[in-house]
Amino acid sequence: MAAITAPWALEAAARIREPHRQVLKATAYPVTGAPFDLDVLQATVTLDESWSPRIQASLSCEVPADKAQLAALDPRKRVRVKVYAGYQWNSVSEDVQLLADLHLRNRDIKRPDNTLELRLASDEALAQDYKRQSWDTQPPTTNLLDFVTYHANIASIPETIQPVLTDFVTSFGASSLTGVVQEPGKDSWSLLADAQDRAGCRIYVDGNRRWHIERLPKLGVTALNLTIGVDGIITESSATLSREDFKNAVTIKYAWRDGAGNDQVIYGNCFVNSGEFATSAIGFNVYYLERSVPATQAQADAAAKTVLTSVGRRGNSYSITALNAFWLTPGSTVTATLPEGDQRKMLVSSVSFNYPSGEMSLKLRQPEDLSTAATP
Repeated sequence: MAAITAPWALEAAARIREPHRQVLKATAYPVTGAPFDLDVLQATVTLDESWSPRIQASLSCEVPADKAQLAALDPRKRVRVKVYAGYQWNSVSEDVQLLADLHLRNRDIKRPDNTLELRLASDEALAQDYKRQSWDTQPPTTNLLDFVTYHANIASIPETIQPVLTDFVTSFGASSLTGVVQEPGKDSWSLLADAQDRAGCRIYVDGNRRWHIERLPKLGVTALNLTIGVDGIITESSATLSREDFKNAVTIKYAWRDGAGNDQVIYGNCFVNSGEFATSAIGFNVYYLERSVPATQAQADAAAKTVLTSVGRRGNSYSITALNAFWLTPGSTVTATLPEGDQRKMLVSSVSFNYPSGEMSLKLRQPEDLSTAATP
């Protein structure tokens, strides 16, 4: 079994509490020509379970002296940038690993600062870029694995993606895709985002550029102990309760035109019907979405239930600033000393690694059980 800190060494979880130097490097891979290193001055790399693309980064670099290298950093040509991060424990020993394999979305040259500002993203953004052409085939709807593989590959042209990773059976998701079509001009990601909600799973791209079909995260083995005081790595923390962020009901409107040219509308609904956050106890606080994808009533209600599970957690959150632990990702389990003073197992919902400050900004949440949710 891989270490919970993989690909960084298991000892990293303890050694970040000792004096050390943090390292962050970036290498550009242009469409043509040799790769070259970037001189990174500042960087922020964020992984957030609520974002698409899930991984987004900004790098502030020295402007390359080589004009050919500068010209090669053209985001229109899908330049890739690999960001490496880790630790130097002493003058010799380093543990530096790939943090994120991303593609370039935007490049700015700032004068008189003479800095090169790069904005990067994971490959969900490529699935947003692609819009179905009228001559393209329809995506397969036999199962979710084939569906994701099709969209990921067509968005990655001229490249071929690595095999999609999943621990579901091959037939998983078939009922969620019945009747789904991709109209010309419809982007791939909107279909993938809807499919994951209908099937009750998560679809995303990791830092190694691998697509995943994954179960919703649950508490597991602690990947990091976040403590204060002696040997603690927390520098700041806060706890937030918010009705504005919290929702206890979801409505999704599905509107499309069928093959006969008739307009169709279905509403998927789900709400908390018992317990202290039931709509009968605190009223309706509704999250509303509109999607232009064909759906059955069962599919629409299933999507609403998955979305409710997500938005129902947002009203109770914790923000922590601590030393960078580069192995943490959304869904990781941490044990944290919370602002109220108690220690509790929590799930990471978002992590932003910052360089050269050496600190990460974490958002933590509880895996709240909304099994009391119901449809009308």
